[in-house]
Amino acid sequence: MLLNRTLRPDADPAGLSVFGDARWNLSPAIFEDHYTTMTIGFSRMPHRFVPAAKHYLWAELNTEKPPALKHARMNRLSVYTHMVVARRVRAFLTWLDARGVERLTDVTGAHYDGFVADLLESSYSHSDRVDIVNVVRRMWVFRDLLPLLVRLPEPVPWDGHDSRALLGRSPRRRRIENRTPRIGAATMEPLLAWALRFTEDFSADVIAAVGEVRPFHGRRGADRRARYPYRSGKGPHGGLYRDITALIERLRAEDRPLPGRVDVDGHLELDWAHLARLMDTAPQGLQISPHRVLFAESGLPIVDGAHLDHRVSGLLDGRPWLEAIDYHQVEELTRVLIGACAVVICYLSGARVGEVLTLRRGCVEHDPATGLWLMHGRKWKGARDGHGAKVPEGQIREHPWVVAEPVARAVTALEQLHDSDLLFSAVVLGKKPSGRDRARSTAEIGETITEFIDWVNAYCRARGRRDHVPADPAGTITPSRFRRTLAWFICRRPRGLVACALQYAHLHVHMTLGYSGTYASGFPDETALEQWLTRLEDLQDAERRLQAGEHISGPAADAYRARVCGAGDRFAGRVIRSGRQARSVLANPSLQIYPGQGMTCVFDPSTALCQMRGAPSGDERRTPDLDDCRPACRNIARTDRDVQHLRRQAARLRLLVDDPLSPAIRHDRERRRLDDLTQIITGHVPGRPPDHLDDRAHEQAR
Repeated sequence: MLLNRTLRPDADPAGLSVFGDARWNLSPAIFEDHYTTMTIGFSRMPHRFVPAAKHYLWAELNTEKPPALKHARMNRLSVYTHMVVARRVRAFLTWLDARGVERLTDVTGAHYDGFVADLLESSYSHSDRVDIVNVVRRMWVFRDLLPLLVRLPEPVPWDGHDSRALLGRSPRRRRIENRTPRIGAATMEPLLAWALRFTEDFSADVIAAVGEVRPFHGRRGADRRARYPYRSGKGPHGGLYRDITALIERLRAEDRPLPGRVDVDGHLELDWAHLARLMDTAPQGLQISPHRVLFAESGLPIVDGAHLDHRVSGLLDGRPWLEAIDYHQVEELTRVLIGACAVVICYLSGARVGEVLTLRRGCVEHDPATGLWLMHGRKWKGARDGHGAKVPEGQIREHPWVVAEPVARAVTALEQLHDSDLLFSAVVLGKKPSGRDRARSTAEIGETITEFIDWVNAYCRARGRRDHVPADPAGTITPSRFRRTLAWFICRRPRGLVACALQYAHLHVHMTLGYSGTYASGFPDETALEQWLTRLEDLQDAERRLQAGEHISGPAADAYRARVCGAGDRFAGRVIRSGRQARSVLANPSLQIYPGQGMTCVFDPSTALCQMRGAPSGDERRTPDLDDCRPACRNIARTDRDVQHLRRQAARLRLLVDDPLSPAIRHDRERRRLDDLTQIITGHVPGRPPDHLDDRAHEQAR
């Protein structure tokens, strides 16, 4: 069935689906490790049309270059897309079957028109109707590749009209936009804080606990019984008797209790199942009379729980975050740690969910030359060959993600948690699902993140903590929302927009700015609002300092005061409903104030000297180029903070100028620069000597 498709290296040739099967398994040709089993079933297809559906789908799957449609090239569909195509085919064939059509060769123009008429009256969305019509047209395009009795007639369906002519335009203008809601700051901040606690402070305890309980998993009952062939012997002659004695002595020496459990009547009793795990035997062997007497006469207390040997080392507020780790907690804590790692990696990398879930061991490296942490992986979206068809194996990203160090620590925690090559393996303890090691699916990692949040909130309630993770107004925290929420992180870092372009693998910053859509859903509009809020915060802070007596100098000092004073009142209550409104507000002159190094740009395009260099595209620049700031520019203003920065810079220069061993060329250059800074500092507050506030800066420079 997958004759001309690239198969996974772990695909079993003997288990591949064949044409005659009632269900086709697509998984051997799907390389995304986070996908679960993907199949096409024919049980719900009209019986008379099952051969036609199979022949068409087989042709779609195995034809490398699909035929053209009205001189337009049709791309080869991805393997996964055939599941959707099969549902669209079933909708058309079911309609024909209900009208008594015996064979596809009997379909007429009236059938096509009737199908569209009923489609318009159906509950399908407009996009689903378009997809169904397009699948019918593809079935006709493939007719020459199908047997005579399972192909549509020669006349072109609907006389060649496309779906827009048949179904009309969408009821609302379709936008290429991101409708994924952002996670609110009130939720994101404690969520990230707890995720970092787990990955950085608690992970070592969870990893040690997993290592301790892993030998208990996978043991066979026959092996346990064979270990103590004389376990039922009376007295001190059996090997199990001696091992129980040794266990009791070890627990006594370590001042540890016996594991217990509360029975149905509320009484505390020994946890025979856990004792059997410790002894690697069957519980029944421990409960014979001589062995029960050993435990009863040991004098060791019994506690409710099966505490592991590992002593908790992670601290929270100076105290261990757990008193002890129970055997029965380990699987839950493992999932909680995986959820915490997912939050850190998804949020602080900006990678797509599928890209995160398919990360593999060794994906993060530290570049000593730049000091950056780089994360390597595959991309699936946009991975296409020269013919425009999807590359099923994905493609290694040409440029790795540049990530923060907490991401590297989260990756390390996952690598230590299990032995799988996949970081987000679907199994850590237990059997492999579907007979192969696959990554957790998008739905599964979403459930894991929810379990992490639930655990944190239960932990906070039990200990009376107030730093719980509140519910997000937009609903469940899904992994795809972290990528969108990254806008806040980006817009509050220098050169954030460029970082956004690199992080999201776009070729030009213009592509990031060029996304269309409403402010409420588009990432660029989210970025625009975050920029706007950041500038408003800066303006409010600047206004408070002006009111407190901060001095402003420079040619743009008056413009600075005019823009800053009352800026908060001018924008208070402004409602932003679209990306256009957000960009319009950002263009307001009052917001065109850009802090730089030792200066503040009060931007006016008509007088900006940095405009002389122009934009790379040849268009006029709309923002200042702070890297090309010219000292003579009329847009420069200097605040007390700017001048304090210049004082520190002058102090460092003075050390170089006063050095008698400094080369003559360097000495002259630094002297001229120091003279310029001295003039600026002197001019900031007329009559005040330039060294008035230099003592502290001079000591710092030394």
